[in-house]
Amino acid sequence: QPLQENTAYDVVLAGFTRDRSGMPFGTTSKWSFTTADNTPPTATITAPPRGNSDIQPNAFVQVVFSEPMDPATINTSTIILRNTTAGANVPGTITLSQSNTIAVLEPAQPLTPGNAYTVTVTTGAKDASGNALRSEVTSNFFTTPTPDVTAPVVTSTIPADGATGIPTGSSIRATLSEQVTGVSGTTFLVRKTTTGEAVAGTVSYNGSFSEGTFVPSANLSASTSYTVTLTSGIQDLAGNALVQKTFTFTTAP
Repeated sequence: QPLQENTAYDVVLAGFTRDRSGMPFGTTSKWSFTTADNTPPTATITAPPRGNSDIQPNAFVQVVFSEPMDPATINTSTIILRNTTAGANVPGTITLSQSNTIAVLEPAQPLTPGNAYTVTVTTGAKDASGNALRSEVTSNFFTTPTPDVTAPVVTSTIPADGATGIPTGSSIRATLSEQVTGVSGTTFLVRKTTTGEAVAGTVSYNGSFSEGTFVPSANLSASTSYTVTLTSGIQDLAGNALVQKTFTFTTAP
């Protein structure tokens, strides 16, 4: 069978090999070679979703390739974002992932509301072996005519603001008004109110319920007031920053 593409192979002549007169081959000999990669890469435009008609103006383009690409061939001439309503290409900056398999195009300016856009990945994009895409890949989407400018807010917390007698083994939860990004240990903070000492813990986010949870690494101190802050580093999917929320509670004796 043909050898596999882009694969390293070893050839070994073992010591039991003999010449025509029956003399053994004195030592083991080994060398290696690698076969060529002749398979063209494929590209999938994963964002914005194809045909979506409610894309926010701060959207970006993401392209996922089937294999590592040649960075020199991934630029705004091979990944093109075009405003088809205005008939003009959109300038921007392309960032390639460390693995050279994911490219993100970030427009230089927010997109125009209520316009149609087309994304094209051309055959100028090549993999690390120089193989070009077999054919162009395209996708289209439409920006929303009414951009989301409403900031997300925290709608409820557990414990509630000002609550007392909270068990020391409790976790802390905050529900937000819409889906968000950026909920992490740097944006969901818990501190002792009196000393300002930070509480170590793990932060998680459930997108289905838009709920962030802080689980302390150890039980909280008894009869102690804690201050919880969710910062403006949390944003909704349109890029609107969270209205910062701070609340306090006190643990049980």
